[in-house]
Amino acid sequence: MREYGLEGQSPKEAALRCKLHPSRHAKRRQLPRGIMREEIRAVIFRGRLANRRGSWEAENRFLLVVFRLRPCNIFLITVHYTG
Repeated sequence: MREYGLEGQSPKEAALRCKLHPSRHAKRRQLPRGIMREEIRAVIFRGRLANRRGSWEAENRFLLVVFRLRPCNIFLITVHYTG
């Protein structure tokens, strides 16, 4: 697979094996809405990806996930419903 900058791995690879670290903001948005970690991983793995100045956006029909990717760590910035 192609390497992505300093991370050395693609977001899809990271979604399969790396640890999720949600920020306080992401937790406050995720928990009351009942969004599970498996759903977030599925969006990162199967969704449409865009690189935005050091952070990534993954989106499917229902969720938008903004995150930063570091070596085998996914730092969630925010999670919310799109539709």
